[in-house]
Amino acid sequence: MISERDRRRNWFERGGTFMNYNKGETLEYDYALTTYYDGELVNTQRYNFALDAVNDFNKCVDFGDAEEYATYNLAEPNGKLWTKNFWRDGKVSGK
Repeated sequence: MISERDRRRNWFERGGTFMNYNKGETLEYDYALTTYYDGELVNTQRYNFALDAVNDFNKCVDFGDAEEYATYNLAEPNGKLWTKNFWRDGKVSGK
């Protein structure tokens, strides 16, 4: 039985691969790097190897083509999500 918490999260890790339990399908990658400009998804890269994903995440160093801010998310197979935010006025934050 899937808990309500896990149902709300939609994507989470089971056995080393991401699964979408709303559709019951397994994805064929372990890491995902998403790019949002001003809250709109503009790109998703998928990786099988941690080093490739981390190297690309480390290349995210500015606000890109965003009008106000850019958000970069790196999702790991264990459910951990790393986030970087870059604002046009120079502010930077991350988790």
